[in-house]
Order: sequence, then C-alpha cells, then structure tokens
Amino acid sequence: MKTAKTQTRRSRRGLVLPLALAIALILAILSIGLLRLGLGSRVNAALITAGLSARAAADAGITHALYRMNAALNFDGTINPALWPPNVSGVALRPASDTSFSYTITSPDNVTYWEIISTGTVNRADRQIRTVHAITRRQSYWFGVGVKDKFYLMPGGTFDTFPEGSAFEGSVRTNGIDISPGDIGLYSGTNIPGNVLVGPTDTVEPVVHNPGGGNPGTIDGTLSAADSELSFPDAELPPADKLPPGGWQLGPALLLADYLDTGEIDLATGYPIKRKIITSGPSGIAYVYSDLTVPNFGGGVVWELRLVGGFVINVTAKMIIEGDARLTIGDGVYDPLLGDHLDLYLGSSGPVVPSNFSSFDARTDSTIFTLPRALGELPHSVDLKIYGLPTCTTNSKVDPAITLHNSSTFWGVIYAPDAPISVHNSGLMYGSFIGFSMNLDNSGAFYYDSRIPSEQNEGPMFFEIERWWEEAGSPAGGP
Repeated sequence: MKTAKTQTRRSRRGLVLPLALAIALILAILSIGLLRLGLGSRVNAALITAGLSARAAADAGITHALYRMNAALNFDGTINPALWPPNVSGVALRPASDTSFSYTITSPDNVTYWEIISTGTVNRADRQIRTVHAITRRQSYWFGVGVKDKFYLMPGGTFDTFPEGSAFEGSVRTNGIDISPGDIGLYSGTNIPGNVLVGPTDTVEPVVHNPGGGNPGTIDGTLSAADSELSFPDAELPPADKLPPGGWQLGPALLLADYLDTGEIDLATGYPIKRKIITSGPSGIAYVYSDLTVPNFGGGVVWELRLVGGFVINVTAKMIIEGDARLTIGDGVYDPLLGDHLDLYLGSSGPVVPSNFSSFDARTDSTIFTLPRALGELPHSVDLKIYGLPTCTTNSKVDPAITLHNSSTFWGVIYAPDAPISVHNSGLMYGSFIGFSMNLDNSGAFYYDSRIPSEQNEGPMFFEIERWWEEAGSPAGGP
C-alpha cells in the first residue's frame, strides 16, 4: 500500500516537467510572434513614412518647377527663353538630406499646355520613389477678383455676372502673405455666386466673416485654400517694339472749343451731348500725360471724349473723369484688324514715394464705357485695359488709388497689384479686377464679364495647374 502511494506521487512529479516545458514553448512562440509583429509594424511604418516623404518630394518638385515657370513669364504673357527652367535631377530638400526631387517640363507646342513630371526619391535601405504628373496652362489674371489683401462686400453690395444669367466660372481670391481672420468681409445678405480661394492657409473658415456681426453672406461655390501663393508681378509699360509707330507722343489738350454739338440727346439725363473725337488711324497711337482730366464744362450738357481706334495712354500722375463727363471707347463699328481699344497705364516704374503716386478718380455720375462691337451686342470689357504700375498706390494702402464714386459706371478690366479700389454707393463696375484690395460700398456693384476667358489672349498671365495625378493612372481623356 505504501509502495503504491509513493509511485503515484512520483508520477505526478514526473508530469510537472513536460507541462512546464510546454508552457515555456508556448511563451517562446508568443514572444517570437510579438517580436515579429513589432518588427513588421516598424518596417511597415518606415515604408509608409518613406513613401510619404517621396510623395512630398515629388510635390515639392511640382511647386519648384511652377515657380520657375512663372518667373520666366514676361508681363505680356510671352515666355523669356533665357529664364525658362531646365530639367533638374537629384535636388535635395535640404542639405545632406536623403530625400530629393527631379523633374522634366515638356510641351507639344509651347502654346497649349505644359506637363511637369516630378519624381520624389528617398534613398534609404527601403528606397521609395513616387512620380507625379501635372498639366499646366497659362491663365489670364483677369479671372474674377484677385487681391493681395482684403475683399469687402458691404450691405446692399452686389457681386454677379454679365451677360445676365451667365455662370461665374472665375473666382474670388485673396492672397495675403499673412492670411488672417476677416480678410474677406461679406455682410449678411450678400452673395458670391462662385468659388472663393484663400491662402495658402491651414484654416479657411475664419477668413470669411461679417464685419457687422452675425452670420456672413453666402458663397455658392466652394471655400478652399490655395495650394500656393499666387504672385502679382509688377505691371510694365510696353516695350518700344510693341508700341504704335512713332512711339510715345505728348497727348493733346482737351479744350472746350474742341467739343462739338452732336445733335444727340442723352436719354438718362435729357441733356444734349457735345463730343470730342480723337481717331488713332490704322496703326494706333501712344500718348503720355502727366495729369489727364476728362472735363465737364457745365451748362447742362453731357461732355464726351470718344477714342476711336487703338490707343495706348500713360498717365503718370492723376487721371480724373469729372462728374457727368464721359470717356467712351469705340464708335460701334469694330475693325477686327485694329479694333477699338484703350490700354491705359497709370503711374510709372520710378521710386514708389508719395510725390510719384498715381490715381484714377471717376467722379459722381461719370461714365467710362466701351461701345458694343456690333449692333445688339453688350460692351466688351476687355476693350479697356487699365494697368497700375508700381506707383499706382497710396501711402497706407487703406485709402483707394482707384475710386468709382457714387452712381459712376465703369466697363473694363484692371490689373493694378498695389492699388486699393473702392466702388462707392450705387457705383457700377463691369469686367474684372486684380489689385491690392477691393471694397464694394453700400449698393456698390461688381459684374464679372463671363466672356473674358474666351476673349482674353494677351496681357498679364500666370501658369496654373489644371490637373495632376500620380503615375499609377492618367486622367481620362489625357491632357
């Protein structure tokens, strides 16, 4: 009996060792699995990080190429071959970095579009490569409203398009170096019938506000941040080879004796119209003025200055359209070879000091108008282009350099990067504006000419990405 009990205890002791070994083996297997899982996670994390770094490098290559392409654009939209960026290879994101980009820029004809192919590379043990394609085209700056600083649409203000009912396919864009809350002021009840682009910035919502308190006005399109800052190059006077024959000439004085009775009655006021007509001739003409005033000589008469043909005018100081006076471009009979148009340059490229400042002042009830090119058409805003040179500005950039006073009317497009514009009560602007800031006062109105994208083929332009994709797939239809 005693022997049997002893054997049972020995049997139990004999089972403990295999059980301990089994548990140890299981723990070892689990440990190895956990170690492999951890190692795999680290490897996967490294691969993902390297892939993201490669993609970021490819994106940096696109940005780098686009910046240099824009630097090679002349103000008139032509390309300066001497500044055109060469293809690059192995540009490190920072000194001694293992991450770099390379890119090529190609175009089928150097006219329609350019393709940037940028490759980002991470040279580590887990080497990663990402390639991004971008299709870019030259775009006109007259895409709607673009400002360096602020855009304000005050109570009762209007932002819309013409011809009436046409879609607003442009955008409102603010591009401040320091994007800050309140850069776009939309009072309650106002509306932008399209897209608003701000930035570049990380947060777009605080940028739009109602200066009067409460909810801001509405935006029909999208509110989004720009991928990169849009540069606003200085406007430049046309080079000598782009001027009409004879170059710059001193502009003629506008004297009372030169205004002749037309026998016409202005329908809006009931006043007779007296008109001075200046004709450029078939080759066009270029005038320069220090100050230019389109006068109102009084006497219950509408005084009209009419320019027929092709004109380039540089006003280096002040241009004033007096109240109830008119500046009209064209005679309603359009010549497709020359066309009736005015390219008006305000200011100079000299020192930007108060004594050199230039301004444009359309006073109460004045009219700046482009006559329709054919019977039944609406006026074409691109027939009057205003370029603000560096001195077309103000000391504080709070006071306007371009002013459309109460009940004034303006048809044209404006590119004046350092000029604030103010459209006062019941003032009307038809066309496009690019400048430092824009303020549409109470009941002031801006109507974007939706025909500009199809009509504008010269003037200030910039390269912009139309679409992009990773090399894994090309968008349907190709470029």
